[in-house]
Amino acid sequence: MSVQACTTTLGRDILNDCNEPHAKGVEKFFYFISRDAIDWDKSTREGFVITNLVALTGKRGYKVRNPSNETPAITITDQNPSIDAAWDKVLPVTLLADSPDNAAAVLGLKQDKYVCIYENMEKGDAGKQAFGVIGWEQGATGVDLNMDKSGDVGGWTGNITETGAPTPNLFFYKTDYATTKAALESLCSAAA
Repeated sequence: MSVQACTTTLGRDILNDCNEPHAKGVEKFFYFISRDAIDWDKSTREGFVITNLVALTGKRGYKVRNPSNETPAITITDQNPSIDAAWDKVLPVTLLADSPDNAAAVLGLKQDKYVCIYENMEKGDAGKQAFGVIGWEQGATGVDLNMDKSGDVGGWTGNITETGAPTPNLFFYKTDYATTKAALESLCSAAA
C-alpha cells in the first residue's frame, strides 16, 4: 500500500488586495437538502467547487428564510487536530413560530444530515464566491436547538453544524451566478 502525503501548500501569492471583492453579510435565504435526497452519482465536485448538485427522483431541497435583519453569525473554525485538518462549520437558523410545523422541522434538523447553502452578499467574479456550502463532506445537523418564549423571537433558534470537515470551505458554482441561482431554485421546486 502506498503512503499518501497529507500536505497542501500555497498555490498563489496572498497579497490581500483591498480592491479584491469582499464583504460581510449573507442574503435572506438558505437552501437545505437532506444528504439522503442527493444523487451522489450525478452530483460533482472539483477541488473546492461543487459544480453539480442533483436530487434523487421524487426528492427536493428546501428554502429557509432568515427572518432577522441582522447578519447570522456563520462561522468556520479550525479544530487544530494533531493529524490532517478539520473544521467545524456553523449556520445559525431561526424558526419564529412555536408551532406543530416548526416542532416537526426542528426534529428533522436534529435527526437528519443536510447540505446547506448560503448566499454571500459579495458574489465575486461571475458569482464564483456567491454560494458557500456547509455539510457536503460530513453532513450538517441541528445543534443547540432551543425554544425560548421570553427571547427576542419567542420561537426556535439554533445552529446547523458540520463537524470535522476536512476542507475549510466549499462553494456551489455552475457557469455563472444566474445559472447557479436557477439550479438552487430548481432544486427547491416541487418534486417530480
